[in-house]
Amino acid sequence: MKELLMYGEGLMTASALFWMFTVVIDFWKKPNYNVLALALVSLETLIMLAGIAIGIYASWKLWHK
Repeated sequence: MKELLMYGEGLMTASALFWMFTVVIDFWKKPNYNVLALALVSLETLIMLAGIAIGIYASWKLWHK
């Protein structure tokens, strides 16, 4: 379960960093790729939510041993 918890935390961290990077580049550079940026942010948000769910599940299983 500890490995699953670390996997969930890794997904959350990577997704959050990529999400922030995409948003900062989108607003800073003002590219015409708004649809691409929105799609990437949506995809990474789904991956981050999966990481949060895995982290919650692993934490719950570790806590209720």
